[in-house]
Amino acid sequence: MEQKKIEMPKYSILEITLIENPNFNNLDKLTEQIEIKMIKASDEILAHLKTLN
Repeated sequence: MEQKKIEMPKYSILEITLIENPNFNNLDKLTEQIEIKMIKASDEILAHLKTLN
């Protein structure tokens, strides 16, 4: 029997919501939105990592 999780995990590597309300009726647009958000998130992570030197 599947149990529903009611709390966030204690540790995670990355927590991000790429698309708040995805529209699965237009997969091409959804894919583009995901790519744009993921690239932005990656850029932010890289910028932060560069400050750690």
